[in-house]
Amino acid sequence: MKYSEVKRAHIVPRCYLLNFAAAESLMLNVDGKEILNPTSVDDAAVRRTFYRRYRPDGTPIDDVEWSLSQLEDVVGPMLPHVRQAWPYAIEQKGKLAEFLAFQFVRGPRWKSWREEEARRRIEEQRRNPEPILRNGIWLPVTHKTINELEDHLLSETGWLVRMMSLANKLIDIFGSMRWHLIEFDRPLLAVSDHPIIGWHMKDDARSPEPNRPGDGALNFLEVRAPISPSLALLMTWQDLPDSKNPIVGTEAIAANINAFTIANAERQWMYQPGSTPPIARGHLPPVAPTLVAGYGVDEVEASEVRKTVSENIQPKLGENFGGTAEIVAVHPRERPGSLAQ
Repeated sequence: MKYSEVKRAHIVPRCYLLNFAAAESLMLNVDGKEILNPTSVDDAAVRRTFYRRYRPDGTPIDDVEWSLSQLEDVVGPMLPHVRQAWPYAIEQKGKLAEFLAFQFVRGPRWKSWREEEARRRIEEQRRNPEPILRNGIWLPVTHKTINELEDHLLSETGWLVRMMSLANKLIDIFGSMRWHLIEFDRPLLAVSDHPIIGWHMKDDARSPEPNRPGDGALNFLEVRAPISPSLALLMTWQDLPDSKNPIVGTEAIAANINAFTIANAERQWMYQPGSTPPIARGHLPPVAPTLVAGYGVDEVEASEVRKTVSENIQPKLGENFGGTAEIVAVHPRERPGSLAQ
């Protein structure tokens, strides 16, 4: 199959950015500096040939970009109508969960972290080249095999395969969490080049900072995703069906969400022209315990849904791709059950 060449790749899909735009333009902040005039969505959150990889003969191939575009073609038409379609049927929820799962790991910040981890592992192997068990046989680790592993892990194919593998497991997690829609009465939310925020359940409060990649999504108290200037998605580990009615958002909640969306940006954050997103400062609490009655760490640790998702994911941890997503659906008056997406 021949794939179209993509020289300028959106690390945040154009269809996502359009939800925050006016006349297909955004107000843009780059490296802490405000761009005075609106910027086209075509020029926001882009990196040159970011998802390109190379065949063994050195030929460039944009097949990952093509795969991402197939998902964007499905979810893009859904994004302007989230409020009208709420709450989602399981099939639609699964599609949006897949979109957000990939968004969580497709940016340069996660790529840099993954490369740092790969280099750390390689250096540990060089210092302590212990044999590895393969097919029941202990094989020696030589400098040659370590160098070959390093070449693979740090190659474009290596990181892109790992990105897609992790995203496929995140679909199970995001799709199985309980979804709440937060609705604001005016445009208050910003978006960034890394807009999906995970909050570890052990953090009572945090200063705005980037996601910590090693936290592990199963340990999140909440996941936040700005959807439009007036809508945000909030995910929790309650053993209940998705919330039917949107939560009324306040300016303080928007300021909290924006603070972390912006702090998680690698270089750029954006907002709708004509709006003024509030940004909270200082040590901030998670938003879910404020917005969802009775919710907290105890409910996360007791969640049967979370336990089932963990059991589903464990056999996939060594795989590059997890196969069919398993979203755990909760229906009224029923126990959690696994539903293949």
